[in-house]
Amino acid sequence: MNAVVLGPTRTDNWGELKNDDEVWKRFAENNPMKRVGTAEEAAEAAMFMVNDPGRFINGNFLFVDGGSNWK
Repeated sequence: MNAVVLGPTRTDNWGELKNDDEVWKRFAENNPMKRVGTAEEAAEAAMFMVNDPGRFINGNFLFVDGGSNWK
């Protein structure tokens, strides 16, 4: 089993906050890459883990957070 661990990723799941540009600006400012993730980046990471390139990866976390975990 593996897990894809996301940092701030702008999706519809954020409800009303999705459209609050000030919130997303703060998320980006606190990220080492100075931006937030996209749903496409999250999906690409998940697809990597479940397809041939990830077939021998087991018991790991794939952080898709722009470096937030290491800040």
